[in-house]
Amino acid sequence: MAAHPTVIMEAQFQLWRDYMGLWENAATRMMGGASKPVVAPASGDKRFKDKDWEENQVFDFIKQSYLLTANWMQDTVAK
Repeated sequence: MAAHPTVIMEAQFQLWRDYMGLWENAATRMMGGASKPVVAPASGDKRFKDKDWEENQVFDFIKQSYLLTANWMQDTVAK
């Protein structure tokens, strides 16, 4: 990363854009609108099986925020 600072900078901007999309979707949902998730857990991920992770707006936001950050961290370290 030190040798290629633009890579981490681009990764940071992508994470920021993803979070802005998450905030936009959360605001839409809070106002009664429909929105698709920005990120979803892998099909075999058992951590988010409870219906509250989908139905409760706060839990859904926390889940997506976690997934965005975890995926970003894994992708960034892999570069």
